[in-house]
Amino acid sequence: MDARELAFKVLMDIEKNRSYADIALKKYLNKTPLDPRDRALATELVYGVVERRNTLDYVISSLSSKRSKPDIRALNVLRMGLYQIMYLDKIPPSAACDQAVELAKKHCGIGLSKFVNAIIRSYLRNGVEFPEESLQPVKYLALKYSHPEWMVERFLKDYDYQFVRDFLDANNRKAETCIRVNTLKTSDEELTAILENEGFETKRGKYAAEAIYVHGVKRIDKLNSYKDGLFHVQGESSMLVSHMLDPKPGEFIIDVCGAPGGKATHIAQLMDNKGTVVARDIYQHRVDLILRNCKRLGVTIVKPQLYDAQVLDWDMVDKADRVLVDAPCTGYGVIRKKPDIKWYRNSEDESELVNVQHRILYNASRYVKKGGLLVYSTCTITRRENEEQVNMFLLENRDFQLESSLALYPHIHGLDGFFISCLRRK
Repeated sequence: MDARELAFKVLMDIEKNRSYADIALKKYLNKTPLDPRDRALATELVYGVVERRNTLDYVISSLSSKRSKPDIRALNVLRMGLYQIMYLDKIPPSAACDQAVELAKKHCGIGLSKFVNAIIRSYLRNGVEFPEESLQPVKYLALKYSHPEWMVERFLKDYDYQFVRDFLDANNRKAETCIRVNTLKTSDEELTAILENEGFETKRGKYAAEAIYVHGVKRIDKLNSYKDGLFHVQGESSMLVSHMLDPKPGEFIIDVCGAPGGKATHIAQLMDNKGTVVARDIYQHRVDLILRNCKRLGVTIVKPQLYDAQVLDWDMVDKADRVLVDAPCTGYGVIRKKPDIKWYRNSEDESELVNVQHRILYNASRYVKKGGLLVYSTCTITRRENEEQVNMFLLENRDFQLESSLALYPHIHGLDGFFISCLRRK
């Protein structure tokens, strides 16, 4: 099986089973040996098609005489072929066309392969006209940067046009791989030397002292330094959440939405592995992830628990020095890492999540001691889930006051979009 065929099978899996791109791709790559070059191409095709699906489908529908949606097999072959032509410079258009036709013959039949050939050659001859930005700005942004129109409209309610345009553009740029040095086992200097001796390029983080960006690693979980727990894969924005929580050795901390354990293990690291961190999640398999990460990283003070953060735990009331609410959210700040979010979210999700966040935040606040700190964070950018959620909480809970807030955006800070707010109990 070559790179294109593997990518085709992954895309079919995504389409039929609503699988997430990273999970489906990993499944096929693990059972299909490919050389590094083909592995990279398969990854590029899968993520590229998912990222640009809206734009690719617009091109296909514009060139097709069929009123109905094409057969899903032919559609995915076309998406792959057009993605290579429109967005990859190193693959000759004629080669991309020929390979798409051959793939269609194998998986779709002669009839659909002719349809694939006709659409791609029509694009190569004539291209496709897109809406004019001045006349249809929302549709233009949706197709230029491949986001659903409703999502573009939603962002424009909170931010001005240029901000939204830059944000959408950043969502289609690949995020660098960031790792957190596990200072319980090593130092940033030692880990940097280990990685560079293995042939990888590294650079220091922008804001967090433990952050290192790594280039050239294809399978990071296969590195001995990863297996030995010298680092954890974690975005720098996520690390800043734990820094703003500012935990101290010996304290009692509750992370009410703790899986898969990135922040909880970082909190323990900042505490020198002294004290207690209760890390909870509603699903057992995610609690198990916390356990595995703790074991690999050598963290002993994190206590994973199965618990629903929407239910008040009376046993924890007034017990915690600090409480972290890394709330479930729409996830719009991490689209560049999880492009599926663009297509799996819908316009009703936000309202439901806001209600969940409100319940979790209220319950978590009850666990904070007088004088203690409550940190609320999300990986999204909507004001309703962020600033407005915090403002509503403060109106309803007069015994808390705002200490600080931080909003991060991929196009401004080069990091995942995050919101972090620190609330002190009086």
